[in-house]
Amino acid sequence: APAGIQEAPYEQFINTFFSYLDRDEADTLEFEFREWRMEIRIKKSGTPIPVTDTPFHILLQIKRILDAATSTNVKTGERKLRYVARGVLYEFVSEDIGGTLLRLRLADKRPASAQETAAFDRLLSAVR
Repeated sequence: APAGIQEAPYEQFINTFFSYLDRDEADTLEFEFREWRMEIRIKKSGTPIPVTDTPFHILLQIKRILDAATSTNVKTGERKLRYVARGVLYEFVSEDIGGTLLRLRLADKRPASAQETAAFDRLLSAVR
């Protein structure tokens, strides 16, 4: 985060996950809902990476942010999530599986332009 800007706990979690992507140790993020619980799994080629338990209220906030950053192509129905963190734009293919599992697969990663960063910050200010 830029100097002077304090990252919220959910942003710290998201940025921790993106650090796995940056080191090429992960390619997928899964959210699973069951029995009033939500679990997050970080995976590389289908293999889960152990992560510490994250409090439910933080998981919900992360899910709200990721939902806000997701758009659907009306023609194809394909859902994409675009997220900007620390100057990098991450693009995911977003799959909702049976309503209880949300899977985000990394599709692309590149430096974010100033416009993309500003647009993302505006989007996030609504859900922060």
